[in-house]
Amino acid sequence: MYLNKKPIFFLILAIIVTVAGFYVLQNNQIFTGRAESDDNIIGYAWSENMGWISFNCTNESNCGSSNYGVDIDMETGDFSGYAWSSNIGWIDFSPSGPYPGTPYHGVKYEYGDSGLERRVTGWAKTLVLEDEGWIKLNSDPWLSGWDQRRQITIDSNDINNDLDQFPVPVSINNNAGKNNADITSIFDEVGTSSQKIAITESDGVTQLYAEIEKWDAASEEAVIWAGGYNCDIDSSSNTHFYIYYDNDQSSNDSYVTLGTNATTSEQIWGNDYSLVQHLNEEEAGAGTAALYKDSTNNNNNGDDQVSATGQDGQINGGQEFDGLDDYISLGDNDIEGVFAEGSSVFTVTAWVKPSILGTASSNHGTRNVVLARASDSSNDNFELGISDGGDLDLYIDENNDDITKTYGAGEMTIDDWHFITASFNSGLVDVYLDGNHYTGSFVGISLDAANGSPVTIGVTRHSDIYFEGFIDETHISNTIRSPAWVETDYRAGMDDLLTWGSEEFVDYGVTADISSGEFSGWAWNKSRVNNASGIGWISFNCADSGAGGCASTDYMVSGYLNTVPTSTNMTSPNWSSSDACSDTALKSILEWEFSDPDKGSSQSAYQLVVDTDDTRDDDTPLLDTGNTSGSAQQYLLNSSSLDYDTSYYWWIKVWDNHDIDSDWHQYSTEPDTDNDDGNANTFTTYKHEFPEVYFHWVPDPPSVNEDVTFTSDSSRYTVATPTIATSCSTSTCNYNWDFSGSDATITEGSTSSSTITVQFTSTSTQTVVLEVTDQEDYTCASSTSIEMNPELPIWREVKVND
Repeated sequence: MYLNKKPIFFLILAIIVTVAGFYVLQNNQIFTGRAESDDNIIGYAWSENMGWISFNCTNESNCGSSNYGVDIDMETGDFSGYAWSSNIGWIDFSPSGPYPGTPYHGVKYEYGDSGLERRVTGWAKTLVLEDEGWIKLNSDPWLSGWDQRRQITIDSNDINNDLDQFPVPVSINNNAGKNNADITSIFDEVGTSSQKIAITESDGVTQLYAEIEKWDAASEEAVIWAGGYNCDIDSSSNTHFYIYYDNDQSSNDSYVTLGTNATTSEQIWGNDYSLVQHLNEEEAGAGTAALYKDSTNNNNNGDDQVSATGQDGQINGGQEFDGLDDYISLGDNDIEGVFAEGSSVFTVTAWVKPSILGTASSNHGTRNVVLARASDSSNDNFELGISDGGDLDLYIDENNDDITKTYGAGEMTIDDWHFITASFNSGLVDVYLDGNHYTGSFVGISLDAANGSPVTIGVTRHSDIYFEGFIDETHISNTIRSPAWVETDYRAGMDDLLTWGSEEFVDYGVTADISSGEFSGWAWNKSRVNNASGIGWISFNCADSGAGGCASTDYMVSGYLNTVPTSTNMTSPNWSSSDACSDTALKSILEWEFSDPDKGSSQSAYQLVVDTDDTRDDDTPLLDTGNTSGSAQQYLLNSSSLDYDTSYYWWIKVWDNHDIDSDWHQYSTEPDTDNDDGNANTFTTYKHEFPEVYFHWVPDPPSVNEDVTFTSDSSRYTVATPTIATSCSTSTCNYNWDFSGSDATITEGSTSSSTITVQFTSTSTQTVVLEVTDQEDYTCASSTSIEMNPELPIWREVKVND
């Protein structure tokens, strides 16, 4: 890591004087709701320009007069509070925005990172320096191997709708973008080596393709077209890019190309652009074929018929036309079908700077022609020009209207640059002049043929109506551009779309070890005023690479960064009488909930101890699972671990995903089962097994309206360690017969008898339930479904006469 640590003595002196006054006037105002001295960050950071930065007043036991400190909310990761420098004053670790760049928040401990080393991101702020006092704790993701970069931002407030595959012109000079930034340090780094740059998406690592239209290291001016096919602009949140520059890099010719018609043109201009002419070529005399290069991969190059030698452009150098005989010919060309017969959808844009607006017109009425497809005969279908009153003249031959229509309010003044856009959409017309929108229509919905006619810039060959002035950036698309697209295109051409961030150096950042609590790495502040160093680099550990080591100055920022997890809602046995009837009475499920306020924390292990007394660690417990890996939050105790009619204590310890363990937590719930012993710290097993319920009936199968006798064959347990069940009797068990789901009439006995006789009155399936309760009030039940035969025939003795 290269660290620029040259002291700026005059800046430090001014800051010290300012801090003294600032502290006296503001000390009682800054600390409403401030952090306290017992907060969890301690120690010192070091700036070679500004000296020691203390993170807690306890560092020097000076909390009596100024009780400050920096804290981390372990649930959210947010920092709060203040650090202090005797040279530069208070540093706020949860400052309010607006922030100078991503990420758009104060300092935060990033739980989302993996491993023990966690990034610390966001912005702190040195209060006395105001907007020049922003300290960045971590660079955004960085393109590996590159040393310098700047962030480029497109404000979503400037974008009316999302734009897909938008080519962005990036102008580099000493007064660039919306914020008039001096970004000529790019030339200071790479000089004439224009391809030692890279442009990435907002993630800082995914490269965009770029076409260099201009690179003038002497004048420190450049124009680069970036993104396009892989560049989407968001209207709901800011869109960010990065430009990297590093003279130690090899030429980045896989992504960055010089000039037009390059191998990356499709990635920049995509399939919607049929022609892109920057018109920055220049050559004395006329007649050079294909001098003007099409930046798309369509090779719609223009032949030079221009004698004028002036170059002036809205975006780099446009071409001068003398109004007499200058033009550029693209030959007999329908521009990828845009000007072909039947074409019904297209958009034409250009930047123009007229020197004179004459009155001469083609026979259709088009004046001062900028672009046309026309010949000397009547075989033409498109002319675009400027009226002598500064409006847009538009001729579209759709074989119905054979006239030029005019749109505007006189916006096109001479000797000024203007942006014009004309869209044709199946007869409907949209015209934009410097952002002003006009609409119209033609009767026909598609172009007539213009076979044999050339496409020309600066003239219509139909009547040789020439344009006098400058033309720049002539683009033809085979689609309709939305109002949002046109507005953004206009702002981009005015260099009023991009906002430049300050220069960033190398991949830097502060991290913290979640287990040891030790911070390391570098934070960064660089004043944007006169490219001053500001605070510069701030080291959080004397062992940081480039910090000089810990031999003479053993400093470090550290803190307790992991909240101890806990176990809550411990329950047992979670084993009901119905479970005891269907399985066994001698089981228990111990359940708990893992709790940890640390964001993203989870249980990685647990340890359970179960015993019959309340002394967890003074004897050999009944069960000790030891440290058991897993996220399970229940444990099954079965009959091999338990005795009947016994009370058990249990404890649990849990570990989080950073191997931090909790204290021991003891079960304490009242009541827990129907056999509870009254002690909240125990759960109690059942005294013995539950009754086994069986019964039989005769006759089997029964018939409708026939007496059916049901007899219990149930048994019960009487001791804590049963081996054989004992038969129930009316003196030892209670019975409850249930025929409520059947069509039954009791004819002998009752529902509480061990034997009962009933008659069923229908042939439907009959359900019979027997519930048996033993002398401990342990109850189980059994049910069965019986299929009924039809009613038996009635036998009568009949005498038959011989």
